Amino acid sequence: MISSKRRVLKQGAEAIIYLSERSGRRVVVKERIPKAYRDPALDAILRRERTIREAKMLSQARRAGVRTPIIYDVDVLEHSLVMQYIKGRTLRERFEEQVPSGIPEKIGDMAGTLHDAGIVHGDLTTSNMLLSSEIYLIDFGLSKRSSEIEDFGADFLLMEEALIGLHPRRTDVLRLIRKGYAKRFDRAPEVFLKVDEIKKRRRYV
Repeated sequence: MISSKRRVLKQGAEAIIYLSERSGRRVVVKERIPKAYRDPALDAILRRERTIREAKMLSQARRAGVRTPIIYDVDVLEHSLVMQYIKGRTLRERFEEQVPSGIPEKIGDMAGTLHDAGIVHGDLTTSNMLLSSEIYLIDFGLSKRSSEIEDFGADFLLMEEALIGLHPRRTDVLRLIRKGYAKRFDRAPEVFLKVDEIKKRRRYV
């Protein structure tokens, strides 16, 4: 049973994430919130489907070798996921202080492992990477299955742009991430070309 005591960790447009307890241990609960502008029946269906999909994607990524929180429970009535609590800080917070040695290549390795398994995260930023003893990838709310280079390129570009925003002069960080990614994912050269293509498209829009 989940404790009634809870501390909100994050609240977004789609969900509220809070820290709670279950059987004497801390857990993270992600609860999808209703949308008043949607038909209630449709809203319930969408929240249920997205909750189930996220749980599946988290599990698939974990089986592929990406560290993710363990799913303890999926409550389709409450549209919530009960997950392992991972003590750590986001890489965004760590990078604002300094970039730990060896971490950029590990980020690339993780992204490459994910894409090699045919999974697109959808929000592959350092805000969704927790640094504990290892790097954990969280928040698979926008994730999906894909084999399209376009999807991998968009995923990778989002990550690069987020890092450039934090460290505009640290080109070495991007280089090391690409190095780790290329070691893990055979289609990396295609992805890098697609990243450049997407950038060019934006310039002419």
